[in-house]
Amino acid sequence: MEAKAINKVFNFLIHSLIFSLISIYFITKDGYLIGTQMTLLVWSFYILCIPAKHGSILINFISRKTTGKNVAYPTIYMWLGAIVLNILSITFTPFHYLKYTTTYLLYRILATPWPHWLILLTTGIASFFPLWVSQKPSRQKKIRNLVLHKFLMILAISILIYLAITDFVVILNFQI
Repeated sequence: MEAKAINKVFNFLIHSLIFSLISIYFITKDGYLIGTQMTLLVWSFYILCIPAKHGSILINFISRKTTGKNVAYPTIYMWLGAIVLNILSITFTPFHYLKYTTTYLLYRILATPWPHWLILLTTGIASFFPLWVSQKPSRQKKIRNLVLHKFLMILAISILIYLAITDFVVILNFQI
């Protein structure tokens, strides 16, 4: 097995392990139904607020192992799933967001357009950036696109951290 294939398997196994541990924690703490919903809400927080190659790690790995083909644009499917899950959760069980810090932060991000939607905007741009740039650019454009993509990822995570800290200061009533 070449190093790139081993890295993909390792990434998938790490993501699966983290997802499994989160699932086990929430299910043992809250029961099967609410625990599953909490796990999926934390997953949607990860999808919507942290720019990474979610789709290629999760969807493409399983698709490649079962059918031998990659899914075209897996990030779109991950985002659509996360958005639909949050629309349903906010509509039918908004009080579940208040149970844990991560889900509460996700609720604040979704329910407060300004400035929290900056997180969604920058994460969306960083996540979908590879889809917008040309697939076979010159070496110079490829380096520029890579640098710009990494910058957008860092910007999105920085905005998330800043607004999360600001929210926690307000929630916990700290004096700065």
